[in-house]
Amino acid sequence: MKLRLCLAIASVSALLGGCVGPGADFKKEKTDTQQPASYLNSTGITNSQKRMAENLAESVQKRREQVSWGGVAIFGNKAEGEDLPITSRLSADFQAALVEKLRAIHPGKFDLKNLGNGVADNLRSQDALVLVVALAAEYPSQHPDPNVAGKIRGEMTIRGHLLFLDSKSGMQVVASYPVGVTQRNIFDGEPSPAEFSTLAKTALMGSERFPNGKAASLSDQVADLLAGDTVVPRAIFPPVAVAPVSFGSGCGVANTPRGPVNISVETLARWSDEFAVTFGSYLGTGSGFPVNPYLPGGSRRIGSDRVLSAAGQITMRTVNNKQLNASLKAPTLTFKLEVASLRAVRDEKESIAKLRECVNYGISGKLLVVNADTGHLVQEVLLEWPSSPSQRLPAKLASEYLKRSVKIYPDNHSPVDHIGIWERKIDWFLGQLALEIAFPEEDLAHRFESLRSNIRHNAGITLPSGNYASLP
Repeated sequence: MKLRLCLAIASVSALLGGCVGPGADFKKEKTDTQQPASYLNSTGITNSQKRMAENLAESVQKRREQVSWGGVAIFGNKAEGEDLPITSRLSADFQAALVEKLRAIHPGKFDLKNLGNGVADNLRSQDALVLVVALAAEYPSQHPDPNVAGKIRGEMTIRGHLLFLDSKSGMQVVASYPVGVTQRNIFDGEPSPAEFSTLAKTALMGSERFPNGKAASLSDQVADLLAGDTVVPRAIFPPVAVAPVSFGSGCGVANTPRGPVNISVETLARWSDEFAVTFGSYLGTGSGFPVNPYLPGGSRRIGSDRVLSAAGQITMRTVNNKQLNASLKAPTLTFKLEVASLRAVRDEKESIAKLRECVNYGISGKLLVVNADTGHLVQEVLLEWPSSPSQRLPAKLASEYLKRSVKIYPDNHSPVDHIGIWERKIDWFLGQLALEIAFPEEDLAHRFESLRSNIRHNAGITLPSGNYASLP
């Protein structure tokens, strides 16, 4: 079965966790977009994209791929609307807004056809790929605002995928690209269903952008992605998959300089899916790795054990209430991240030097890479952020871990949203881990050289050899 990989060179940063919010209140707050931007600007991704573009230049000139628009679909584990009760009600409006934006773009490497028609029409097409924007999960949440006393911060996170389906091969998923956004605002009290719906609508169809011009809403993300240097190469290599991130019993209570913090079972369950989506997104960005789309909830559609699953089906329901069954090719390898504990430790030396409280947020765990058919362990790597001396990592890599784990607080600071900080720190840890797995330029400790040789790269990428001594 042939695969195709969708790669965006210039429009990834907002896709990987950016956030923006409406209204005057939120605009007073700081929006953190540095992590996604710095990830995209890594040496490994830059070099990989150059190699991929060079390998594909000749084939793209000879034959432009024909891609038919297949519409917006709901992609989840449960009956229609149960996975995304808020977002599903907005899906028709989202599709209409998205089509208008897609009509105004002209992809450079392929032809996008049949805009305005739905999946039911395009399923009859036998000469093209079908592009579907699948909304996969929504995560509404609320908690006391860390910056404004007495206020509640409401957040709506929406995750989805750009899915390319092969109409000649039983609607096989041949490429996927995760998209997502978190929309925030401040409220006087508990946000109402209508207010969460407003957050979701802005996340899907809003027009605001980040200060660097990158897209925030899902509609702008999809349009920018397709309008950029997106390529759809043909390849034959089987995919890899990401399992739900597991959190051990030690994660329920995390120690901090000001006492233990309880992290609820519900929060850890939400993180399990969210971070699996994030890790798969980072792992597939610019690497040439064929990464299966992650279905929220792990393997409930695909089999009782994703690691041992041999094959599967994805069921989606389109905006016009048509059911779409797409096949998901069995992975060869599955990445399983197991987090054993979370902690926050005061850095006494830095706190004295800066005359501020400096806290290092860290996690301990391990990465398991297993054969998806047999369950055989291919590689196991113990993870410690920030690193401990026993890991014997290169000084530059250890310094990078330490720099990214620290949080500096002013004297007499107000109560801290430790859970929100850990979310941002874990996101960075996953991005750094994906860089080291995918690119030799980033793997300063040479922990993943053998693993990279076991994963076949799409688009004819040939990885360089040699030692690399610089991080971006």
